[in-house]
Amino acid sequence: MRSIVIALVLLFSAASAGADDKLPIPDEASQKEAKKLVGEVYKGDYEKAKTSAQRIALAKKLRDEGLATTDDAAARYALLDVAKNISAAAGDVKTALEIVDSQAERYKFDSILSKAAVLSKAVKSQRLPKTHQTIVPLIHAVLDEAIREDRFRLTKPLSELAVTSARKSRNPKLIKATRIRIKQLAAIEKQAETAKKALAILKENAEDPEANVTVGKYYCLIKDQWDKGLPYLARGSHEGLKNLAAAELAVGSDALALGDEWWASAAKQDKADQTAMKRRAVHWYNRVLPGLRGIQKTKVSRRIAELEEKKKSGRDDGTVVIDTAEDFEKLKFKGDYRIHRSGDLEFPNGEPASSAETKASYSFPIHIGYEAFCLPDGVLDLFPGFADIKVMLGLGFNKSTAILIGGKLQKISHIKLVPNKLYRVELLIDENRTLVVVVDRKEIFRKTLDKNVKLVGPVRLSGGIGHVVYKKVVIKGKKKK
Repeated sequence: MRSIVIALVLLFSAASAGADDKLPIPDEASQKEAKKLVGEVYKGDYEKAKTSAQRIALAKKLRDEGLATTDDAAARYALLDVAKNISAAAGDVKTALEIVDSQAERYKFDSILSKAAVLSKAVKSQRLPKTHQTIVPLIHAVLDEAIREDRFRLTKPLSELAVTSARKSRNPKLIKATRIRIKQLAAIEKQAETAKKALAILKENAEDPEANVTVGKYYCLIKDQWDKGLPYLARGSHEGLKNLAAAELAVGSDALALGDEWWASAAKQDKADQTAMKRRAVHWYNRVLPGLRGIQKTKVSRRIAELEEKKKSGRDDGTVVIDTAEDFEKLKFKGDYRIHRSGDLEFPNGEPASSAETKASYSFPIHIGYEAFCLPDGVLDLFPGFADIKVMLGLGFNKSTAILIGGKLQKISHIKLVPNKLYRVELLIDENRTLVVVVDRKEIFRKTLDKNVKLVGPVRLSGGIGHVVYKKVVIKGKKKK
């Protein structure tokens, strides 16, 4: 952690100034004098700010005073700087980063380096997992800024901060998402180097089609700098992207048609490019949505919502993973239950049976995976299910195994449950309505279901009347709109 701070300090000391029309950062003597004045004027406020909430309120008060100070550059800078430091120390990192943006608007100031320094101190000083769950997305946002400005010297220390903060969050889902993001950043840095080489080729031959498509994809799909990248795509070797770029650059293009074309083309591209292309489609959809009516409005609204949902989940393949306390808390429950901080969902013994289900409904084809175990102090029941289907392991006091389909019980070869053993149960339904049930990688049931069996509904978790703990549920299927 110390090495991260040192790296950021060295980078900060080497940073160049900003735009010429901004004020220089006040010298150290002026800052010291101005901060002394702030301390004298707000001495009483400092003494009263005992709790984190009070310190956050003080920081916002100093920020507002700084923004209102327009006739004293040193005092304005000092007020914002003090407010920034108090906010970060009190755990309000978001406000601290917003103050950095305010400083950058007026002063020759490297906002990305300053944000990195704020985040470094926050990651080091904050101890509550809940606080780190808010810090990690902020680090990712600053990483995005660094990439947009080709500041790859900063991506490594910021990536290390993200990993450290994710670990401190004690959130397995956040840790996993951060690791995936770090791998993506490494790939982006390689693409940046490839684009740099392509730009060198274009200096010699501006019409080189391969070099043009490489640079165009980097600017458009990676950096989201479409105005800069579209001319390259229009001269590139990729026919589909070339035509789309030409349509964008043409005067008077139909925004709805452009959105539809980007959305349709996304499905034909590499997975890594699909989300960026759909974002471009949504860019055009948002322009025309207010004027749409009927089925076109419904189509566009659903596509926008789909992309937003993927953005929230951090996945692009429709998979929903339920494996943290936060995830389990979003389910609907019946009966007694307990959610552990570790991310396990526990159903205690007793009748009536306790259960949970997703708030959303799903349709086939679908693949659901459950990980759960039974505790030895009760009946050994494990009853996961979906819509009209329930898998019943440990039925009749662990004497039989059955599948309940549309209210009809179908007994199958018995699997005797063992206390404290983690079972992996998979429920798969393909597009032909064929149901397959797998337990610990062994198929135990297969049948094509008739149309009377309902295959639209929530995913369910139950322990019957037993004492059961669910550790993880993975749903890969069609969420019903």
